[in-house]
Amino acid sequence: RSSDWVKAQYLSESNNFINVKFTQYGAIANTLANFTNNSSALKNDLVGYYKFDEGYGSTTYNSGSTQSSNNAIITGATWSLNGKYDKCLSFSGGTNVVTVQNAHNSIKSISFWINPNSITESILELNGTSYVTINSGTITTTGITSPTIYVNKIQSSQLLAGIWQHVIITSNTAINGSSILFGRANGTSLNGLLDDIKIYSDVLSVTEVTQDFNQKSSMSFGGISDTSNLTGGDVASRSASATYCVPGASDTCTAPLAH
Repeated sequence: RSSDWVKAQYLSESNNFINVKFTQYGAIANTLANFTNNSSALKNDLVGYYKFDEGYGSTTYNSGSTQSSNNAIITGATWSLNGKYDKCLSFSGGTNVVTVQNAHNSIKSISFWINPNSITESILELNGTSYVTINSGTITTTGITSPTIYVNKIQSSQLLAGIWQHVIITSNTAINGSSILFGRANGTSLNGLLDDIKIYSDVLSVTEVTQDFNQKSSMSFGGISDTSNLTGGDVASRSASATYCVPGASDTCTAPLAH
């Protein structure tokens, strides 16, 4: 009897992801990976969280600790199914903007996923004098004291056009977000996509930056490039299934019926 494959994604407040291979009689074979991306420490200071997953209407809801008092109103931007995770908002310049209804005070970290159309764009504004833009491929902050910038969890300020990238900006000096705008800064609106914006009232550590980057990411056994047990024509014919292989296993690694 051949092995049965199950790829399980368990999403909860602690964001636990489990990929399991079950063999005949249901025994766990070779490796059970339990990747725990614990966000509880992050959530304590997560005052604003805008998932952009509604997909309809002109309001995007705050899942952070300040809840509905800080929902945001969408003007001009449209819903897209091409989000980094699920849906997102698409901005096409002009006066496109998302306006947070009330202030977020004492902001020390902000994170977001962005897919800009070009390497010179406006991203967001925390108040009339504190904002974030992209200038010739470099993330530029104005009115933020001694910022530390991370792109895809690495300390960097360089962004590319046309792909999703994760950005975190931290500062030890708190900023009062008295007039927060997403997709618009210094009078100019973004051309591109935004997803999963988070506002924190504390400075994220390097470990927390990695945790934030990994939110909603699952762990898979092996990978498309893991062809250590594939030879000859198998490399081409089975490489698409290699993502489901237990590293070091020598069986067939057939993709699951459901994912």
